[in-house]
Amino acid sequence: MNYSALLPADAADAFDVADATANWSAAITTPPSHRHHVLVALDPAGVVGFAAIAPPTDDDLDPESDAELLALHVAPAQVRRGHGSRLMAAAVDHARDDGVSRLVSWVFAADDPMRMFLRENGWDADGSTRDLDVGELLHQVRLHTGIKDEPDLIA
Repeated sequence: MNYSALLPADAADAFDVADATANWSAAITTPPSHRHHVLVALDPAGVVGFAAIAPPTDDDLDPESDAELLALHVAPAQVRRGHGSRLMAAAVDHARDDGVSRLVSWVFAADDPMRMFLRENGWDADGSTRDLDVGELLHQVRLHTGIKDEPDLIA
């Protein structure tokens, strides 16, 4: 999804690439906790996507058993090549290793490709919504999925 198509022109123009680069660099090199993870998808040409998970900040979520998928992005030319699915699997694996049993993610209501991708991977709306004020209100919905390992069945 090209987020500049969702954002008001003033908000898109105000995006500071250098500032964003510095913030992501800090998040990768010195994460705030052992439960903050930034994962990357690579191909021979380099990085083609990334995902980030962290403890949730919403008051109605459990910081011990829930985690938030903050981002999952794949370069437009690399979409539908399995990178998103591999990033999702890696995010789930890291969250499970951290003792998490549920992932949540805030998604722009107008981001149909991301909502469809998450739904195809077992996510569903949990009823929570919010509006981000970026010069105009952008509506978001919160999706969630259970990731707890199923117990092994003994024959």
